[in-house]
Amino acid sequence: MESRNNRFIAAILIASDRPFSNQRPDKTGPGLERRLTFLGYRLIGKEIVPDDIRAIFSILKKWIRANGIHLILVCGGKWGKS
Repeated sequence: MESRNNRFIAAILIASDRPFSNQRPDKTGPGLERRLTFLGYRLIGKEIVPDDIRAIFSILKKWIRANGIHLILVCGGKWGKS
């Protein structure tokens, strides 16, 4: 498989209050990381932020400005919450 040469770059953003505050472990991020690695992506960013739209957008803006990221996965968050 051609993509296994790590030429694709990815980042993972988990938006969840409890893992952010260490009240419970993040179970989603490690699974996504394993799958992306298996598929040949090179992971250059993995962040856990609170369930806050400003925190989420802050990381996304930083990563979008970083040239070369092909895929950003965002999991969690209650998007209607302000």
